[in-house]
Amino acid sequence: MDEKIYREFTKNNTIGNELANNHLAIMDSNNNEKEENEEGEICISGPVLADGYLNNPDETKKSFVNSWFHSGDLGYWKNVASRPGLEPRKFFFIVGRIKEIIIKGGVNISPSAIEDALLKAFPEIDEVSVVGYPDERMGEEIAAVIIPKRSDLLRLKGPTLSNIPGLSPYETPKKIFFVDSLPKTSTGKMQRVEVKKIVADLMKKE
Repeated sequence: MDEKIYREFTKNNTIGNELANNHLAIMDSNNNEKEENEEGEICISGPVLADGYLNNPDETKKSFVNSWFHSGDLGYWKNVASRPGLEPRKFFFIVGRIKEIIIKGGVNISPSAIEDALLKAFPEIDEVSVVGYPDERMGEEIAAVIIPKRSDLLRLKGPTLSNIPGLSPYETPKKIFFVDSLPKTSTGKMQRVEVKKIVADLMKKE
């Protein structure tokens, strides 16, 4: 693969092509396939797919629809030539978990993309988790919960926050909170549901 294309793919979270005996598609909730560059749920089918969840018929019915497994991941596909001169192939890209996506004014916003932008823009940040919180006008607004490397992150609350490279003003967190720790699973994965509870508690105190 061309190095420039590889770097672009890595930056945009590609999961590559479908494998042998495995089919991928981007679908809506009714199993209708999405067109190129349209976001939808990443779905999987093929002989390597399980029949369902063990002893969990409700989740099986919800996730396995007409031989397609609905992964819960939001993504899109596009045709790309991985090297100059090669025929374009269908590559798939992941945006994030559907349940974690922030829907602000009807627009899907990826928390992980905002987190990446904040970490790049502010080396003073040790860890950050971005979540949505209820907003009467927009449906959801954006909050960033930050563990600082130091305690002097006041500049994050100033004008700099409105001009973060890679983020539009629409994607910029409206609320910022500083904490000493963030909830994680035993494997180190951020628990966004718990982070949302932290945000709700901190907003009550404002």
